[in-house]
Amino acid sequence: MMDSEESERMSFLLSRLLEKDIGTKEEVDIRRKTVLFKEQFDNANNENHSIFNTGSSAEGFALRGSDNDAMIVDKTIMTVNSKHQIPSDSKHDMVLLLRDANNCQHGHVELEIAVWRRCKQPLYKSFHPVGSRTFISSDIYREEHVKHALNLGFNVASHGPSSGADATGTNAAFDVVHAFHCPVWPKDAIEWKTRKRLYGWPTETVLIKIIEGGCHLVPIGDKCSDNTLLQWRISFAYAERLLVHSLSHSQFKVYGLLKIFLKNIKVRLEAISKEEEILSSYILKTVIFHAVENTPETFWKEKNTFTCFWFCFSILCAWVKAEYCPNYFIPKNNLFKRHIHGQNKTKLLQLLSEIHNMKWMCLSVGTYVKPSIMDILLNKSHQADLMQNQTLLQSEALL
Repeated sequence: MMDSEESERMSFLLSRLLEKDIGTKEEVDIRRKTVLFKEQFDNANNENHSIFNTGSSAEGFALRGSDNDAMIVDKTIMTVNSKHQIPSDSKHDMVLLLRDANNCQHGHVELEIAVWRRCKQPLYKSFHPVGSRTFISSDIYREEHVKHALNLGFNVASHGPSSGADATGTNAAFDVVHAFHCPVWPKDAIEWKTRKRLYGWPTETVLIKIIEGGCHLVPIGDKCSDNTLLQWRISFAYAERLLVHSLSHSQFKVYGLLKIFLKNIKVRLEAISKEEEILSSYILKTVIFHAVENTPETFWKEKNTFTCFWFCFSILCAWVKAEYCPNYFIPKNNLFKRHIHGQNKTKLLQLLSEIHNMKWMCLSVGTYVKPSIMDILLNKSHQADLMQNQTLLQSEALL
């Protein structure tokens, strides 16, 4: 059992080690700027579509297996909340009207065609009449894009709202989501817009930028619903990328440690549920957002690295016990509703309780990192190297 002084010393070493694996603040900033520059370059002369990079790489990670996901946004499609918002001079190929989706969790909508001039085949094949009105089917739209990619020779499969390809010997895993942009902040997330924030995160500047950026609509329904044919999920990918980029480097490293930890227990999680991912990196992103919003920035110091990680882990454990993981933007949307209950919940709690009892030694679990984080931290030679790297960094900062 470590006393507070030893825990702070080990936390400092852990922070240094994470800096080696995740990168310095400068290195992470360069990765992000590279992604943003390429994104701007790719979108500069494209009138019909824009690319928005998502996933770990866009967040600034370069961990083994970091995904290179992207949304392809159809700029010829306009989405509005009411017919009164349709501009008389609109030159969009199609205008879609957002409608409340029935029999599903908050955070999903249906898309009714309000104006139609022209559209490409995947969208046209997705038309679904309901009485005198016509809607766009998310299920058909998604699968039409998968078929199109297969016809072009790409080895892809439907994965959530996206067309996904698994990692091979030469290529990293990637997911491509075909989405529509909604310029208006969704009414389901009004609470997030007006939420009282005791510690000023996100800042007013980031908050305004997020709200002005609106959201996206991706072709997947509520998996807990009996009929997903017309349901589209509201995606906050734009907001999430801004929020991750607004984290301090210490907070970002703890987020990285959570992702490494998830990879380390992946095999054991798969033993609990082979059919689907029982814990995802998105859940951990939700954890870090809630944790950062509800703590002062002074909490996130290098000497508290493990304490911050443990705080996040405790939030996760509490959510699993409650069978409720509140979506960060729409708390009424329970991200655990589908699969954290019954035997899945019991087995997951057993695993998390076992890890909780290990305290610091939980960093020795798994095979993703070899030697394990704890093995490195307890090695005197590695400790000396980590301290020396810190001394060099301090020296360079003084120049």
